[in-house]
Amino acid sequence: RPARMLHPATYLNKILVASRKEDGEDADGDVDRGGSSHLCLINLRTSKIVHTFECLNQSNVHGDITCMEQSPAVDVVAIGTSRGDIHLINLKYDRLLFSLHLNAPDARDPVSVAGLSFCTQPPDPAAADPASFLAVAASSGKLLLWDLQKRALRSSHRV
Repeated sequence: RPARMLHPATYLNKILVASRKEDGEDADGDVDRGGSSHLCLINLRTSKIVHTFECLNQSNVHGDITCMEQSPAVDVVAIGTSRGDIHLINLKYDRLLFSLHLNAPDARDPVSVAGLSFCTQPPDPAAADPASFLAVAASSGKLLLWDLQKRALRSSHRV
């Protein structure tokens, strides 16, 4: 069932769709109640699935996709999940580039990702080189700024 959609720039007549998988058995016969999403690219003109992305499944990514945002870099999309993970994927090569995590692995009440936005100008105007940052809205009410080059949390603000 479709849950989130995004039209990637330069992808003519195509839309990226995250669909929620219902609770059921996984490949090992275990019941999966943690939620998982499938990601596919659909051609709107032909109404056909152009590609089903395997990089999230192959990387053992879990949780419902709660939001998606295209980066300034063509073919790169950030995906936020209900388990507080952010995954950057390359659409062209169906490859998980890296992941960021809002929660500790043993968190009892995980925070989910509510929104994402890329920022390419440095917060410090005196900085010589432009840096890439990802602003993340968390379900806890925090706004987090991640430095994508260092893959580290730069700042956290309660809003």
